[in-house]
Amino acid sequence: TFLLKYLDKLIETLTPARREVYILSRIDKLTVKEIAAKTGKSEKTIEKQLSEANEFIRKQLLTHYDKIFYLILFSKIA
Repeated sequence: TFLLKYLDKLIETLTPARREVYILSRIDKLTVKEIAAKTGKSEKTIEKQLSEANEFIRKQLLTHYDKIFYLILFSKIA
């Protein structure tokens, strides 16, 4: 769907460190502790990177919510 493709593009624009943490957390479903062990970073660093990644994605979605809404709406109608 359009929304998943848009989300994938947003994930691609994250810095490499944030992208890795986001994917490990949201897609691979690892905990902060597991991500820290896997990456060799502190749990605090993982929490910060995940928080910043989530904030970036949230802001982008909110900034373009009207366009996203109409694209989703019209893709269902067509």
